[in-house]
Amino acid sequence: MEQARSVLITHRGNMNGERYLIDNSKKEVHDLFNVKPDCHISDIMKHGDDLPCRSLREAHKEGYRDCTWCIGRSKK
Repeated sequence: MEQARSVLITHRGNMNGERYLIDNSKKEVHDLFNVKPDCHISDIMKHGDDLPCRSLREAHKEGYRDCTWCIGRSKK
């Protein structure tokens, strides 16, 4: 299994080992296996806006769009 890389995540937030993190305030989904500095994952977790998500399909079904930085394409 791949590990998150590129950025140090300093908060665990509401995550419990899931690959995808939803930023509920911005309605975006992030891929924790491809985190980039511009994602600001630690800030999202610190402010409590994070929700765990098991798949991109699930996030898209709930209306979340892809993060430009870690996923790259825009799906709504």
